[in-house]
Amino acid sequence: MKSGVKVLATKTWDLVQRHDLYSCPETESYEYIRGAHSLALYSRRLSRLVVRLVDSEITLSTDRPDLRRVPSGLQASLLAYLVEASTTPGILTASSHRFYFLWPDWLQCYATPETLETSAGLALWQEKDCWFRWPKESALLKRGWTRHPDGSRTGCYRYDTELKRRLEQKNLKPDGRNNGPAILSFLMAGGERPVSGGEGWPIHHIYDGQARIPNTQGRILHAVREGEHFTHAGGLVALHPAAHFVVHRSELLAWLLRWEAFRRFKYDPNNVFSRA
Repeated sequence: MKSGVKVLATKTWDLVQRHDLYSCPETESYEYIRGAHSLALYSRRLSRLVVRLVDSEITLSTDRPDLRRVPSGLQASLLAYLVEASTTPGILTASSHRFYFLWPDWLQCYATPETLETSAGLALWQEKDCWFRWPKESALLKRGWTRHPDGSRTGCYRYDTELKRRLEQKNLKPDGRNNGPAILSFLMAGGERPVSGGEGWPIHHIYDGQARIPNTQGRILHAVREGEHFTHAGGLVALHPAAHFVVHRSELLAWLLRWEAFRRFKYDPNNVFSRA
């Protein structure tokens, strides 16, 4: 992956800032941008240069973009960009365009200062397919359950007949440990849990009640204490043990995981990304 590329964004400057999106024609003259980790956007009109980190890039037809190829949490931003860009001459000029989805400004702020924890989190994120495993869908396993405080018990929950039947259809058995229902929710939703050191990767609740909601004094949801979220697969991810260690020390990585859950499933219990 390229580290960073400078691009001219005079016509699209306001669009980029409003929608966190940059686009260019899918032509050879713009091939130099492909695979960039960040874009240094320059406006001649304003004589301004702003560096924006790239979340993902995707090539789509300009006239009839296939939204099924776009993460669900990013579809609204893309549609809003297309509507506005289509009324401005000289932007959507080719039959297909490459769209660069950019980190929100407030999220990018967590990437500085460049501490060891921040650098570790960013390094893991640049190879995220190696370190993280997500469920295939977002679904609630059992409404009303919260995590039992006793981590040594093996009979913390009572599984009813219907839930046992659903588990059996996926060749799973009831797990009475205090985080057992969350593990089962992840697996029921199609999540893969690799083995490392003889044990499955930790199943992590990305909303842990620790971080503050940006621009407020409130804290994010503590999923294990909420009956609508403890067994919600949208808020669960399997982490390699090394990544599990870093996420508890890197605020950047913790927010990137929440950003990914929104991108994939629109899982956003505190409306942080939806509001933005």
